[in-house]
Amino acid sequence: QMRAILVSRLIVVVLLAVAFAVPVSGVAAQATPDSGAPNPFADLGLPQLDITVTGSAFEGVPSELAAGRYVIALTNATDDGFSGGGAFLQVPEGMTTDEFIAFVSPSDESTSAEVVEASPVAGEMGPPDWYYETMVAGGPYAPGGGIAYAVVELTAGEWVFWAEYPGAPQPPVPVVVTGDLPADLPTPVADVTIEMSEFAFGMSGPIAAGPQVIELANAGEQPHFLAVIGVPPGTTVDDILALAQMESEAGDVPVASPTDEGLSFDDIVDAFGTGDQSAGVTAWYAIDLAPGTYAAVCFVTDPETGEEHVMLGMVEVFDVE
Repeated sequence: QMRAILVSRLIVVVLLAVAFAVPVSGVAAQATPDSGAPNPFADLGLPQLDITVTGSAFEGVPSELAAGRYVIALTNATDDGFSGGGAFLQVPEGMTTDEFIAFVSPSDESTSAEVVEASPVAGEMGPPDWYYETMVAGGPYAPGGGIAYAVVELTAGEWVFWAEYPGAPQPPVPVVVTGDLPADLPTPVADVTIEMSEFAFGMSGPIAAGPQVIELANAGEQPHFLAVIGVPPGTTVDDILALAQMESEAGDVPVASPTDEGLSFDDIVDAFGTGDQSAGVTAWYAIDLAPGTYAAVCFVTDPETGEEHVMLGMVEVFDVE
């Protein structure tokens, strides 16, 4: 059962690959900052974490940090054509860091699929109860060979930086955060604020073409994330819902099926993505979109209905000029 293993960012990695039959960032990722993109947060005076994603590890994640805001400069050093990244997650109450890592990491004797099936991060209808209660601070994703920037806030506690799905080739990296948040933390200046809630995206204004900073705030009660996909001009919300519903009913990965000569799986282009953010969490991201038509979607599972948020109305089609 595909939905039994969808957890947080795995929903982006799998459902955008399954529901839309394209690998995330496996096509031309026209919207994520490339390796030469400037860091829009460089002048804030915040400490910077230089994290590199390789085929088997997250490098550069410190083992200890003071509570505060951090600029993440994430480089995807892989060359497989897929996006790479992750998010900071606070280890759930009642679970040690070692237990969390053991649950989501395959052993030498087990496959990733076996770990996913046995892991408490996989529920029958999505993430387990604790996922909706623990803190997830967000994080950036970058295409292969590219770099992405974000600002996240970390409070005291035991955290991990992880790829957001069980069995990932990059094991979670434990991070102990200590102390109190400073009272005078610098705040990035955003071009657009996007609020996520149940079940909608609210944008303070249009997103212009070119480099931008977005403030992404979770004003809801469940975890959410922002995935931006390029779609053909004239695409409607109903077109996207029809594709998602088609996959939901099919149960298998479709190759390229249009909806009555409408939107096709092959029409979808990965553009931008973030890690999950818990209720009340705000993070800031660098985004660089080319002119065109896009859709903002979230595929976190609603624990009451078992439906992905997109199917409950969390999709917004917008134009970038």
